Order: sequence, then C-alpha cells, then structure tokens
Amino acid sequence: MKTWLIRTFSWRKVKLLVLLVIIINVVFAWLTPQIVGGGVARIPDISFGYHADQLYQWFEAMGSSGRELYFYMTLSLDMLYPLVYTLLFCFVLIGVEAKSWIYLPLTASLSDISENISMLFLLNGYPERYEGIVRWASASTQTKWILISFLVVVLLWRGIIFWRKS
Repeated sequence: MKTWLIRTFSWRKVKLLVLLVIIINVVFAWLTPQIVGGGVARIPDISFGYHADQLYQWFEAMGSSGRELYFYMTLSLDMLYPLVYTLLFCFVLIGVEAKSWIYLPLTASLSDISENISMLFLLNGYPERYEGIVRWASASTQTKWILISFLVVVLLWRGIIFWRKS
C-alpha cells in the first residue's frame, strides 16, 4: 500500500482530492439540517464521543425521516469520505517528505469506518438499544478525532520543515 501511494503521488491528485473533500463537506453541510431538524439532535460523527442516552435522544429528535436520511448518508457518502481524506492526507504526507507517517491517516480512516458501521447497525436496530455498540461507536469516534488532530499537527510540523527547505 505504501509503495503504491508513493508511486501514484502527484500534487495534481492532491488538488483533485481537496476539491472532492470540499464537495463532500458541502453535501454534508446541506444534508445535516435535514437530518437534525431544529431540535436537540446532533450528528454523532462530529461530536467527541457520546453516551447511550445522549445518542438515543439524538436519534429520537431526528425523527424517522432524519434517521433514514442519516442512515443512507452514512451508508454512501460517509463511507466514501474516509477513503477520500485518507488518500489526501497520505499524498500530502508524501509530498512534504513525511512518508513514515502514512499509517496515521489509514488508522484514522479505519476508526471512522468502524464508527460508520456501528452507526448503521444502531440506526437499523432503532429503537432497540445496544449499549455496547454505542460504547464502541463512541470510542471509534473519539479515536478518529484524536488521530486526525494528531495528523493535523504532524502535517503542519512537516509542512513547515518542507517549505523551509524549499
């Protein structure tokens, strides 16, 4: 995988992936109000963890149409997103000569995909409560955000070093 990423890297692909990330985020921003409505509901993916009562309160506040839309958004766009941002992060790491950090975005995306699969299970089973799956989903969400935060620090650090050398 690492060899393939290094061989296929180009700044042109980075630009394309940035555009794709922007487009996906615009679609997320457009869909989110339709999912959460005007109430207390939140999208769990963008929270830093949650507990079962909180998550099921959000699901309830979404209503059936919000939950259905959230399910299909998670099944489609939110499964694609980790692949896109992982490629972007890996290519940028290669571009700033930080190849040794490539497994960081890969690990973050695995956490994100784990979170998404857990959400699909929970949404499909709603209103049945699965406390253990909620704990797993929340841990996956927290792991994703910790890894992405650390990744941003690494990118900034390595980017500064790279551009100072250029």
